[in-house]
Amino acid sequence: MEEVTLLKFNRERGSGLPKLVAIYPKEGTFFSDSPFIVLDADWVTPELREGALAFQRFLAKEITLEVAARGGFRPADLETKPVAPITVENGADPAQPERELELPESRVLALLKRTWREDRKPANVLLVLDTSGSMNDASRLESAKQGLDVFLSQVAPQDRVGLTTFSDVITPLVAVGPFRENKTKLEQKVSSLIAEGGTAFYDATSNGYRTVRDLAGRDDRINAVVLLTDGNDTDSKNTLNSVVQELEGQDDSSTQVRVFTIAYSVGAAGARKALEEIAAASGGNSYPGNTETIESVYRSISSFF
Repeated sequence: MEEVTLLKFNRERGSGLPKLVAIYPKEGTFFSDSPFIVLDADWVTPELREGALAFQRFLAKEITLEVAARGGFRPADLETKPVAPITVENGADPAQPERELELPESRVLALLKRTWREDRKPANVLLVLDTSGSMNDASRLESAKQGLDVFLSQVAPQDRVGLTTFSDVITPLVAVGPFRENKTKLEQKVSSLIAEGGTAFYDATSNGYRTVRDLAGRDDRINAVVLLTDGNDTDSKNTLNSVVQELEGQDDSSTQVRVFTIAYSVGAAGARKALEEIAAASGGNSYPGNTETIESVYRSISSFF
């Protein structure tokens, strides 16, 4: 992990609880920097450029060693000694790293990424998509389809993937199965989706969780549900509390089913809090999204598998 993540974890630990201690690889360490860049584009006018440069000068003045360190960041000048809280007491070693590694070439990074995807733990993933009538608005369904296509392009061959849609009723379309076998069927089902009906995402969450839970434990896999909805629940028999309690009742083990939720569009503003509670109860993550960002949201979620 990045040192900044370790420091944040340790600073948020309660009094008396064990903390993490950084082990710096003897082979060397990469530095992750945060450059300030003014884009070179046609729409960057002289006024915009000058404004950006003025902001850069402001940041250079305001971000002192102490301010940066509070965020877990070391000085840009590697010859300058880090200051608190980048300390041994917080799990870091200010004297490290002894060796700095250069960034790998792009071909090496591509090979690492491909190898990781081939060797990592496989996953059981059920995609659960809202196809209520409001998904027709502002081309939400068409954009969501593109997002699903992006997600499917990131799936590893050894994963198992399925697809369920919901409106006021739940419709399993593709059972969770080997992606090698399901890929074409999933792509065809996604392309043919239409939107109509109400919204029952509490019921869809519970149904999706139970579907993947019944697969968990057969072998060592990541287990997840990825649920998207664009509005408040109007038709579920389940309540938010009943769904949260069901998800919280899981053991924190290799069979845990994590739910990743997407509050899709402005229309989902009222549902966002509920989706965040559902994701937190399962150990998953919650994301906001709209027609412009949905592809990147699905790409972000795919990185968990």
